[in-house]
Amino acid sequence: MIHRLVQFALRQRFLILMMVALMIGYGIYSFRQMPVDAYPDLSPPMVEIITQWPGHAAEEVERLVTLPLEVEFSGAPGMVVMRSISLYGLSDIRLTFDEGTDNYFARQVIFQRIGDAQVPSGVTPSMAPLFSPSGLVYRYVLESPDRSPQDLKTMDDWTIARAFRAVPGVADDSGLGGTTMQY
Repeated sequence: MIHRLVQFALRQRFLILMMVALMIGYGIYSFRQMPVDAYPDLSPPMVEIITQWPGHAAEEVERLVTLPLEVEFSGAPGMVVMRSISLYGLSDIRLTFDEGTDNYFARQVIFQRIGDAQVPSGVTPSMAPLFSPSGLVYRYVLESPDRSPQDLKTMDDWTIARAFRAVPGVADDSGLGGTTMQY
């Protein structure tokens, strides 16, 4: 069988060369049309809510910020998992939705529910930028023996964060900690 196939290919060289050229051309065309991503996003849609309440213990943040937000978010259409962590002055809630849920629909539903939560005055929950777990690449800490936390926060807000946001592909730079200078 293989012997006959090789004999046919040797007798019909032009036909075989034309078939190979057509296959190479179709392969190049298919390769250019195919959506290729270096790091495909295999994770389900996620929404992250970050709330800062400086100077308050983790128990206070849990009871007065995280819990009311969780109550409002429960029952959101398409939501599968809700996970939260409360730290000193910080509440972080991550909501995972069904595979077929549109990212923007999930964000809109949660955004509408944020306003209904009963949180202390002066506390403003904010939604993290659209991301995937594979997109959280880098976290950094500013430390200095001779500068105050307020100086470091000012440097981060006005210099470092702006430089990071100017880099192509960077969606956001979320600065946490330090006090904000009052003018």
